[in-house]
Amino acid sequence: MNGIIENIISAGVARCMPLLRTCTWVLLCFCCDNPLPDIHKISGCLKILAQIIEGVEDEKVLIDACCTVACIATGPAENHIALLNSYIHPNLIRRIYPTNPTMTMMPSIITAAITALSNL
Repeated sequence: MNGIIENIISAGVARCMPLLRTCTWVLLCFCCDNPLPDIHKISGCLKILAQIIEGVEDEKVLIDACCTVACIATGPAENHIALLNSYIHPNLIRRIYPTNPTMTMMPSIITAAITALSNL
């Protein structure tokens, strides 16, 4: 899983919103499964999630990305450390208190971001 999503996004294919929605949804399904995946298997995706939360304005993608973070954060302390080291939390905070007027402000996105932060 580590290389697949990074390669798709870095190749610029992620500009195709349906493909990005699918990739984010697959990552959500993978990370919310029981048992949680080993953080080392998904660590490469954390920075991608941070970039998605920071720069994508699609509601479905943002909700899935935030929910993925929330699921990962339900794991052991090692997961929390990896999430904090990926600097994903400032992007979640900006979804709640946007600094950019072009950022999408939807209750569903704000709720997902708050849930992710509360699990951290």
